Amino acid sequence: MADYNLLQNEAVIIRNDNVYHPIGKKLGELGELVLTNMNLIYVRKGIFGGTKETLKFPLNQIKKFDDKPQITLGKSENGYHQLEICFLNSQEYFVFNTFGKKEALKWLDKIWELLTGHAAELDEGERSYIPGIATVADTIKNTVGSFAGALGIKPDGNKKENVTIRCISCRATLSGAKGQIVKCKYCDTEQTLK
Repeated sequence: MADYNLLQNEAVIIRNDNVYHPIGKKLGELGELVLTNMNLIYVRKGIFGGTKETLKFPLNQIKKFDDKPQITLGKSENGYHQLEICFLNSQEYFVFNTFGKKEALKWLDKIWELLTGHAAELDEGERSYIPGIATVADTIKNTVGSFAGALGIKPDGNKKENVTIRCISCRATLSGAKGQIVKCKYCDTEQTLK
């Protein structure tokens, strides 16, 4: 694990030391990708494992359109899954060759959550690891709903409202039921979800 020179109010959210950051048409060198509550950090490794270069991409520089971060899941020329992120001054690609789509989706959701307070807005087909699974899931859901309606079972209307806020201390995302008291897992500050 490299030294990231984090700020005092910056915390590591997730990291992966098996990621490529392509340079032009080349896949580039293997490196470590780190997501903090403030930055996306890529540490390019040298031949003997030392740090060759550290690149910092501030999360607040990710472009948004209709309040949606411009981050997509794509595929590199060699068929590996990659994150494609549009920053204000550049477009960056991060290629995951281990656990491919699953790992890329995890990173996509974490970045979205930090920027918007909720997971990425993707349809079931985009989240699926098995082609066509969304159609099967919808069919099962509709069938169960039809049976429940025929038997007179009504949907639960007593569900509590879920909310997402930013921690008053470190600005990390906190989620839960409205009115619930939660403790931030990054700075241990307790606060009520409003």
